[in-house]
Amino acid sequence: METPIVNEPEIEEEMDEEIEESDTFYDLKQVLKVTGWARIVSNVLLVAAIIPPVFTIYSILSAGSQFAFTLDNLFSVLVELLRSSVYFVYWIAARVFAEGLTILMDIEHNTRKRAKGG
Repeated sequence: METPIVNEPEIEEEMDEEIEESDTFYDLKQVLKVTGWARIVSNVLLVAAIIPPVFTIYSILSAGSQFAFTLDNLFSVLVELLRSSVYFVYWIAARVFAEGLTILMDIEHNTRKRAKGG
């Protein structure tokens, strides 16, 4: 069973009327703004995770084939990959945060809809 992908502006328009007459503990526009920023931050972290190893590998390969496979160069690639793995973990955390907030808002919206009988 596939769940339809709902666009956030559609959620915002649909829920504006319900939120005005209900007693929620959050502001939908603010939560959507936070999830948007979390997605932006996660994309920046992903770029920060990808760029350093790519530049390191490029600099090693552009130095010449005789220096490409030395132990020192392989160690520097490994160090960059380990640094990038930290950014990758932060990227996963930011994505989980953004998607988690969206899922929780959807659960709350569906629960209210069912409670009202609609």
